[in-house]
Amino acid sequence: TRRQVATLLRVHLVPWLGTAITAPDVERDRLQRLFDQLAAQGYQPTTLKTWAAIAHRLFAWIAEREQHGHNPMSGVQTPDI
Repeated sequence: TRRQVATLLRVHLVPWLGTAITAPDVERDRLQRLFDQLAAQGYQPTTLKTWAAIAHRLFAWIAEREQHGHNPMSGVQTPDI
């Protein structure tokens, strides 16, 4: 939903990654640490899976626009439901 996308971006991704970073500079390990931290904070696995799917689509879109083919969300694991 729009609310989930807004929360993911505003509360988690932008503060974690910063606003001046480009997709090729984002590393999978950094995103994995973010999702591990969110899981440790008690976010539900279904929420994390939804956010991971949103982030994956976002980075895929950025990769296509920037024509570099790098999606740092590829391989990021979330807790099982």
